[in-house]
Amino acid sequence: MHIDYTDKFYNHFENHIYGDSVLNGNFRDNRKVNEENLLLRYKAKIPFFDFQQNSLTIRYFKQGRGKLVFEDKILNIKDDQYLVLNPNEGWKYYNEKNDYIDVLSFGLTDELVDGFTFYSTSKEEKLLDDPYGSPAESLHFFEGNLNSNHYNSGRLLQHMYSLSNTQDFNLVSPKDWSYEILQALALDQKWSQKMLKNIAVKKNSTKIETMKRLLVAYEFIHDNIERPISIEELSQESSLSKFHLYDSFKKTFGKTPHQYINRLKTRKAKELLQSNDVSISEVADTLGFNDLSVFSKVFKKAYGFSPSRLL
Repeated sequence: MHIDYTDKFYNHFENHIYGDSVLNGNFRDNRKVNEENLLLRYKAKIPFFDFQQNSLTIRYFKQGRGKLVFEDKILNIKDDQYLVLNPNEGWKYYNEKNDYIDVLSFGLTDELVDGFTFYSTSKEEKLLDDPYGSPAESLHFFEGNLNSNHYNSGRLLQHMYSLSNTQDFNLVSPKDWSYEILQALALDQKWSQKMLKNIAVKKNSTKIETMKRLLVAYEFIHDNIERPISIEELSQESSLSKFHLYDSFKKTFGKTPHQYINRLKTRKAKELLQSNDVSISEVADTLGFNDLSVFSKVFKKAYGFSPSRLL
């Protein structure tokens, strides 16, 4: 059975539905910042919202519109994206067209996040000797809005969203889900930190900005893998010069954009040839290879055998 959240704000930690009181501030006024966890599901028209002081927030937009402003940053919200915001002094949301947004959102307290951080960063002996200890420093997540299809935490949020629309949602522990999303974010965090180390820039803020632009190119490649993709197009999408993109992408991901694209294309080709009754020429055409011989050479270089072997 599908649950309808239209014009409703459901907090799974309390198993309670709020109406318009969320928009006029009553929902927030009864809570002290960072002292209560939230797992919200809602589909609503919110033209503007000003949230003062923010705990760790993970927000998945199945249907997203408008923009979110915090500190000196502006994030444009789109469908099937999610964003992560570290604790800060607050943010403002603008939705000038007053369109519906369909959201699953976590607000996690410092206590819960610090407990997870202590566990995930401590050795087994430390966890046994001091089970209720505190982390040496708070976990700081990579902030931004990301395409949910391309990251572990994003795919987990998609699954959580789907389950939230069924009656089984009430059988799920919101605390369990909080642990699960923190674990997924931590895994993605390790990946992003590894990538950041490969960017040859001293200033950390410049590293992070470069990484964000590279992720735009990374997501664009994954979203458009079934057609030709040029370095010029990636340069324009990521707002990096062709040479900056080429060098930074190679150092960060271990392959040039062209090599990375071909790797994904051959992987997709192998899946298509193994699972579908299609010809090699059809697969090559589907993936944007105009020359069948070029496709065969690229495939053989990747796997050591020709695509005909899979037929």
